[in-house]
Amino acid sequence: MAIQAIYLTQRDQPERDQVEIVESFQPLVVREGVTGDERLSLGELHFLHFEPDPAKALFREFADGDDWTARLAWQRIMQIDFAAYDNPDQVRNDLPVFVRRFGASSPHDIFGLAQQVGNFVRLYRESGEPAQAVDLIETEVRRIGFDAPYFSHIIPLRAVDLFKETGRKADLRTLIEFSIAGLEVALERRERMGPTVAEEVGPPMPASLARWFWLWQGVDGSRSVFEVRNRQYRSYIDQLKSGLAEL
Repeated sequence: MAIQAIYLTQRDQPERDQVEIVESFQPLVVREGVTGDERLSLGELHFLHFEPDPAKALFREFADGDDWTARLAWQRIMQIDFAAYDNPDQVRNDLPVFVRRFGASSPHDIFGLAQQVGNFVRLYRESGEPAQAVDLIETEVRRIGFDAPYFSHIIPLRAVDLFKETGRKADLRTLIEFSIAGLEVALERRERMGPTVAEEVGPPMPASLARWFWLWQGVDGSRSVFEVRNRQYRSYIDQLKSGLAEL
């Protein structure tokens, strides 16, 4: 329950520091005798509190499967390896394994590997390799598709300087136009067809994960998944159009 409360607080109070929010709920957390899938939520708590060692140990317990707990565990482990352990080589090795096991994208997960792509873009920026960053962004955006409002489509807006530095401003415009067109087509189709049971019900996952997974995805229960996703599509389209106008 603490993870639910943390994600709701982050949504309602975005100005607050994440660690401060997590610490405010620590008295509610049961740590002893936690079993089963609840241990994944305990790992998420450590993850949000920037405690990489206990977080990774708990996520490792779920990483051997092929279900949604394993998918989430792999996403978190890769982030820990990159950000906390400064081991990008391990993440480079893990990315193709993740794709083979879980697929790079899912219509139920708008974030997918966007965080990992963003990590490597920052790495290439810091190491003076803008061309590699730009190539990675273009590959990700053109690969990810439009089954969901995937956050990957927003990544180019955070790398305008890299496209300019590499003399690829025109390519950036083309890439943003590609995303806008695809997102608009997908949104129009969704609005024409209406909500589906598959989207509203979502994939099978343990209750302990389902309680906070959808909050992480921006779905808070006050609206249908269909409505939230449509709102996200519109938000991304608007952001991309604004970015395009500023180029």
